[in-house]
Amino acid sequence: MGKYDEKIADASLWITATPSPVAQTLPFYAVEAGHFYGQRGYLVERQCHNSYLLLFTLTGQGRVNAGNAELLLEEGQAVVLDCRRYHRYAAEGDNWEFVWIHFRGSGAEAFRQLLYPGEIAGILVYDRPAFRERLETILALAARNDTRGVAELSLKMHGLYHMLLLSVLESEQGGQREEHNAYISQAVAFIEGHYGENITVEDILQGIPVSKYHFIRMFGRAMGITPYSYLTAYRISRSKELLRTTDLAVAEIAALCGFQDTSNFIAQFRKRTGQKPLQYRRDFSAAQRQMGKKR
Repeated sequence: MGKYDEKIADASLWITATPSPVAQTLPFYAVEAGHFYGQRGYLVERQCHNSYLLLFTLTGQGRVNAGNAELLLEEGQAVVLDCRRYHRYAAEGDNWEFVWIHFRGSGAEAFRQLLYPGEIAGILVYDRPAFRERLETILALAARNDTRGVAELSLKMHGLYHMLLLSVLESEQGGQREEHNAYISQAVAFIEGHYGENITVEDILQGIPVSKYHFIRMFGRAMGITPYSYLTAYRISRSKELLRTTDLAVAEIAALCGFQDTSNFIAQFRKRTGQKPLQYRRDFSAAQRQMGKKR
């Protein structure tokens, strides 16, 4: 349900698509797309629409509302909306030229969360010519339903998201990018050098002159994981090596990899691999024996 006032110029392009079963298995597929010249009074307001929406302003401005956020989408800026929730966008002034894509797919929500840990914001795209060229390719592919076309569209959408994510990270880090990267590298090196010890986030932060909250947020945006989760994952990776290459007992491996409690090690290992450590060892040994027979 929603209301529309489609005051768009005749030169506007509007493409509708009926995704094939093949398209619906892909990370991204388009259900509608267009290149609009919105005039004064252009408005779209919906309570719910089963898709995600990418808007990119070419010229002029559009006002966008979603969740608790309101933003002015200016030239060169993009935004991604979860249209399953209330959203509204309208021309700000007499002319708003923009490209839009309604899309779905298994990758849509995960990438939206990468872009926006909190409320939506306008993303200033750094390489606008390349971004616009990719958008134009997607518009050309949107009405195609052959396997090659839908696969290429999914790939192009993934590329758009990659460009948006890089733009977000550049904007967040600003002139401190090299400094932040150095802090993260320092933290990763500390984790990888001390994973066998009983270390905490405070230990990882030693020598890094930022607050714990800011560091965790910075690390999470760059690495896609919290520092402590990275530590746990690294410990699990090292334990896999020991399970494959030694006959050490599970309790010994747990201690060598920094787990203070064997049962916690087993639980964490199973959570991340779907197997208990001994099952992992048996499966790996069986696979090695099978490979030996083939040779």
